[in-house]
Amino acid sequence: MSVKIWLPVSVAFVVIAVAAMLLRPATKPVLSPAAQTLTTTDPTAITTPLSTGVKSFQVRFENNLLTVKADEAPLKDLMKEISRRAYIAIELGDGVETDRISAEFTNQPLDAGLRQLLAGHDVFSYHRGDRGLLTIWIYAKLEGRGIYPIPFETWASTADLQQRLDDYDAAERVAALEALVDRGGALSERAVIKALDDEDERVRTTALYEALNEDFALPPEMLFDLAFNDSSHNVRFLALKSLSGTPTEEQVALAALNDSNPMIRNYAESILNRLYPARNPPDSGQQTQNSKH
Repeated sequence: MSVKIWLPVSVAFVVIAVAAMLLRPATKPVLSPAAQTLTTTDPTAITTPLSTGVKSFQVRFENNLLTVKADEAPLKDLMKEISRRAYIAIELGDGVETDRISAEFTNQPLDAGLRQLLAGHDVFSYHRGDRGLLTIWIYAKLEGRGIYPIPFETWASTADLQQRLDDYDAAERVAALEALVDRGGALSERAVIKALDDEDERVRTTALYEALNEDFALPPEMLFDLAFNDSSHNVRFLALKSLSGTPTEEQVALAALNDSNPMIRNYAESILNRLYPARNPPDSGQQTQNSKH
């Protein structure tokens, strides 16, 4: 037997109203002006708000154009966000991290936007070829006087130099390798060994040259392979020289008598003359046959 419950009309309306409220989709809260961001579908054009008390800033970087809205924003926080979005290194001098920046502009080229933001500071920038702006240094006003550029290799950390060993530019890899070797230690030997596999002969040549100067104990099998098979005659020559005094020196020197490069052939002959000063060195079949005539 079913039971029916009848509600007064007024009560029924209340029940329906409450149910409608419970089932209604939640509405998106309205953000305060300081927390609102510029909208974009480009993942590289993210606008980042950051509030410090009542102060805030917004940053957008899209199509190599910078948009900033800052109200007394801390310089350190603002530059950190621009660095992250624009993929440039930004170094702050002493005493500027807590400086405050107020500015507003839209779609400015990166260089121009930074000049506007940092008009009250001394700024140095580093550009390189088609890669454009890579690094800026920011100092308090008039504190940049007397400062002059020094090579990256001088001030860079060891981690920076190790990362630079993978730079697309062979000249940069050479500079990083030389700087690491100058600093010494086990890391420099590992850097040399890694560089011996580099695709550019300038890097391989530098690695062997540095190894000879620093008297690094490189793996004999690696030197053996380089002396026989490397495409660069400079690398083959230095590998042959690096094998001096090793058990494989004679074997490599005999093979080098047939090298395509005359400098290597002459050096191989000098090695064999040193090893066998009182008699003709053991030689290839051709030289043995010539000695009989």
